[in-house]
Order: sequence, then structure tokens, then C-alpha cells
Amino acid sequence: MKVKLTETQLRRILLKEGYSTNELFDEGLYSTGDLDDFLEVIKENMTNPEILDDFDKTHVETLSKTIRKSVADNFIKRINKNTTEEEMVKAFYDAINVAYNDDKFINYINILIKSIWMGLDGKLKALANLGWATTRKSKIKAGIKEAISLQIYHDILAIEEGNNDKFKSLFEPAWSNNYRRPLGAMMKIDDEVWDAYETKGKGPFPYNIDHVTDQIYNAVDNL
Repeated sequence: MKVKLTETQLRRILLKEGYSTNELFDEGLYSTGDLDDFLEVIKENMTNPEILDDFDKTHVETLSKTIRKSVADNFIKRINKNTTEEEMVKAFYDAINVAYNDDKFINYINILIKSIWMGLDGKLKALANLGWATTRKSKIKAGIKEAISLQIYHDILAIEEGNNDKFKSLFEPAWSNNYRRPLGAMMKIDDEVWDAYETKGKGPFPYNIDHVTDQIYNAVDNL
């Protein structure tokens, strides 16, 4: 007995099974966005930025690429050929919320923070403690959100620049209107995320990074 699936059922199967990032993106997904810019934003918000002068960014690069993959995975599993522009925009922000507030990534960030702290000598630890004690909590959290917002902007750029022809065949014209103006969901997200970054961590944000911000703040506060 042959079973004929309706178009709706086929879409549901497609969405459930999904595609892998390897199928829909090239290396641009991971190479887009300079980690030095991210670290510079962090240093700009520190009282004693010299603490990070000799910082080995290898583990941060690994974490950044892992979160980037999570964002892409969570984004593409929420969209299909029939997704509208508005639904695609929402799917991206849902993907950001899931990826950046994932406790497994936050736990890894906490380990990195402790590792950096353990590598500081007594003088730098004293400077760090003084800077932390004399800086308002709201300013510190705004600095954390500014740095995360830059990474999120790099995420949308990476999806823009790293997607391949298969991605385009599946998600155009809702994604970018085939790169004709108006540029679809892609440019709506790009503009909104850039505007959020430009607020210097004050918001408003089209995504929710409160949990990860609080956890990073608490991790440093508990050193």
C-alpha cells in the first residue's frame, strides 16, 4: 500500500529532519567576524584592559564558532520554503535566544573566566578587584551586553555571507528577495541587530540576552 503525503506533511517532515549547516553554508559561516573586535569592545569597557594583553584567545575562538554553529542550526530548523519574511526574522531571534542562553555554553564561559583569573598575578588581580568594586553594576552589565551584541551582529553577517546556493534555493525570496531591494528578512535583521549594538549595551534589543549577561556578571563577581 502506497502512502501519499500531502505538501503540508512533507514540509513537516522536512522541518523535523532539517538540514545541516554543512549542507547550507560554506566556511564563511565561521570565518566572518573578527574576534579581535569583540575583545576590543570588552577591553574598552574594562577599568584595567591590560589584564587581557597576554590573553590566549584560542578557547574563545572555539566557543565563538560553536555558538555560531548553534545559532545557524537553530535558525535553519525553524524555517522552510514557505516561511514568510516576518517568520524568518522571528526565527533568527529565537535562534539567538536559544544559543546564547544555553547553559552548556554559559558553563564553558564560566570556566574560561576562572581560567583567565587563575592566570593573573597578584598585582593584576588587585587591579581587577579595584576596578570591579568601583564600577557600577549597570555599567558592567551594559558592557557585557555590548560585547555580546557585537557577536550577534557577526552572526547575522556570517549567515548572510556564508550561505550557499542550496540555502538560496530553499529560502529565497523571503531571505533577501534575491538580493534585490527591499532585501527581505536578511536586511531587516541586519539593521535591527546593528541598531541594538549601537546602543552600547543599553538596548532595546530584538533578542533576549539577560540570562547570559547575569550569569557572566555573577561568574566574575564570585571570583
